[in-house]
Amino acid sequence: MTQDRRLNLSQAQQARDPSEYRVCIDATVPDNFPLPLSSELSTYLYTPDCTSHYESVDTWFLSWAADDLLYSGFTDGTVDHTSNSSGAANPDLDTTTGHTIIIGSNLLNLTIISLDVCTSNTGQYTGRYPSANLHYNGVWYQSTYGLSENDAPCDNWCVQGLLISFRYSLDQGHSWYDYNLHPKNHTDYLFNQSSSNRQKIIYGALLFVDFD
Repeated sequence: MTQDRRLNLSQAQQARDPSEYRVCIDATVPDNFPLPLSSELSTYLYTPDCTSHYESVDTWFLSWAADDLLYSGFTDGTVDHTSNSSGAANPDLDTTTGHTIIIGSNLLNLTIISLDVCTSNTGQYTGRYPSANLHYNGVWYQSTYGLSENDAPCDNWCVQGLLISFRYSLDQGHSWYDYNLHPKNHTDYLFNQSSSNRQKIIYGALLFVDFD
């Protein structure tokens, strides 16, 4: 793909409220700085509040597909009036993960469309979160992994769980196939590992994105 997604200064200024960005032009560098100034990038635009104008969710892993759209899962919030949460109060409960299509080449003015949520069971864990995300040759792939608190003091998913499964969609996220919607026991995961009794794991939160 060869589309240039960079904004020029005029486009960037039009995309945001002027009170919300700061522009740096002809920036100076220390005399002993080892790299030369860029011959292409002469202006730096900082928009510290740009993310607050999008959806209030997390766990975005974007994949730039051949149709020039961005595909991503999301969780723990609301996108396009669709809410979901990947955490549960106890093990062996259902949680949800969302999936979206993102349209637009102006990174400060995107359209984000929710395509509903996927429901799956946490198994021995209390959280089942999205991780790897890839849209390739018309197939959309997503994976999920487990997390638990385990009464530990960190207060934010203290126990790293296993990579549970991959799901895929052949119709742009309208329907999904996941072979492991409900793990049956502590080894019923993608690589048949177990994290019981604090065992070390090989594959946990497998995270990757693709813009190629």
